[in-house]
Amino acid sequence: MSVKMRAGSPTVATLITVGTDNDATAPRLVNFGALYAKPCFVSTPIAFSAAVRIKINVPVTDDFSGGAMVTGPGYYTCAPGASVDVSLGGLIAVEQVTFITQNAADDLDLVSVVGWTP
Repeated sequence: MSVKMRAGSPTVATLITVGTDNDATAPRLVNFGALYAKPCFVSTPIAFSAAVRIKINVPVTDDFSGGAMVTGPGYYTCAPGASVDVSLGGLIAVEQVTFITQNAADDLDLVSVVGWTP
């Protein structure tokens, strides 16, 4: 597998929908505007008590609850204190990132989403 590398500072994704902590039907949505990010990393604080669930390139109405709006069961997980490259090493152009926390004590505001844009 080849890994794409970027030089320079990463771009922080822009907040679109605030979301609600520990609510599978109200995820947070961030995006990179008219651009995309390759690679794109989601990071969580070590103090979190549960993994964060993450989807890419789906509308915010595509929630994690298994309801009628869900178009598929697939999502990434990011363990407490870890980072995950949701672009699979720069193979996927990430325009939007949607994520939820799974514990009321875990704050959506503390999740970091950064990427390198063209």
